Amino acid sequence: MFGRDGSGGHAAFWLTNPGRVIDDQPVVFLGSEGDAAVVARDLPDFLWLLAGGYGPLEATPAFTTLYQPNWIPRPNPELIATAERFAAGPRRAAAEVIERAARHHDGAVPVTVRRAPAQPRNRAPAQPRGACRSTK
Repeated sequence: MFGRDGSGGHAAFWLTNPGRVIDDQPVVFLGSEGDAAVVARDLPDFLWLLAGGYGPLEATPAFTTLYQPNWIPRPNPELIATAERFAAGPRRAAAEVIERAARHHDGAVPVTVRRAPAQPRNRAPAQPRGACRSTK
């Protein structure tokens, strides 16, 4: 486990790919209510997920279908800069990250994706809800 969100859930690497470095392992959300989901195929995808305004809880199917059906993600410019600096590979929209995670794991993770609204250029975006914080 490497992070915890405000709901009490944890983000963790799922060491399912033998011989691959930890950055290439799937990222999962282990919810405080027993829910669990693969939210990103690897660490770079997880960084793009956070940049897109999602925390690990918000990337789970149960969040948008059961808990917060009207929730809308708000991308974060600081996290976008972090993903641009540290995530190898192409930029990915949060919705694409969630869909890739579901496809990569045999579609075992049902997906309900909310697209971020267009941001007005003269207004600072709100901070994302549920973003991970270090457990240290």
